Amino acid sequence: MLKDMADAGYVFLNEGCNVIGSIPMRKETVLTQTWHACGAFKKFGFSTAELKYGETAEELKKYPYYGNTTYVTLSSPSIAWAYEEAMLLQDKKECMQPTGVSRTDVFFRKKFQNRAKEHFERCVPFAASKKVILYAPTFRGHASEAAAPDGLNIPKLKQALGAEYVLVIKHHPFVSHPPVVPSDCTDFAKDVTDEMPIDELLCVSDVCISDYSSLVFEYSLFERPMLFYAYDLEEYFDWRGFYYPYHELAPGPVVRTNEEIIAYIQDLEHQFDRARVRKFREQFMSACDGHATERILRLVFCEG
Repeated sequence: MLKDMADAGYVFLNEGCNVIGSIPMRKETVLTQTWHACGAFKKFGFSTAELKYGETAEELKKYPYYGNTTYVTLSSPSIAWAYEEAMLLQDKKECMQPTGVSRTDVFFRKKFQNRAKEHFERCVPFAASKKVILYAPTFRGHASEAAAPDGLNIPKLKQALGAEYVLVIKHHPFVSHPPVVPSDCTDFAKDVTDEMPIDELLCVSDVCISDYSSLVFEYSLFERPMLFYAYDLEEYFDWRGFYYPYHELAPGPVVRTNEEIIAYIQDLEHQFDRARVRKFREQFMSACDGHATERILRLVFCEG
């Protein structure tokens, strides 16, 4: 990587890298950080300094992950402050570019949505003629030892919602030992972590259950119901923290029990607040309109 970068004119990243931040770069090189998430939800980078999740401030300043960054592409101008803080770029505000996030462009393409539906039908054939609940939580602990949350009662959800819905589960890719779907629920629920990408699952689901994952920003583009199963909120907050007050940020109900999940889904007609989701989308995803990649290419290759 270092050899390739030594004479590269352009470098694209979608994750932090302390190696790149600790080497001298040619002044001609344009390094664009496209990041892998939208919005600003759970803290990362320097924002987690001294927290259980993060490293010490001294370590993060010694080998700055983002020190050589030219551009950071953002899903909305309103979140620039969070990325400046996390990436220690308060003195380089010009790096922050609300071009939209490239990976969201596919959500505006009918061909991609149709392909996602076809793939889903092959992976989950028992979902025919039923609505889809997507459960997509983030991991717990450090990335190197990521654990999956285990608070979802699949049998209880099947009993209450199985006549109308199916449940598909997508764990974070860092999780190596996810909970197993009970054998008597395999006609209702399926873990598709290794079979379908999250981009496709967001397209085909009717309801999304998450917790602290940034995928809810992408899901807001569809303006569909979502709820936040945050049964360990205090513990997670102590571990990592958030950029905004959690209950104010969430564009759907924050619940702590399986019974609350069931009650909300059973009464979606009356409880779903589309205006709340639309406001959330406008605040955090205003630059994502299906043309982010075009803007990024113009920025990097025409202006850089």
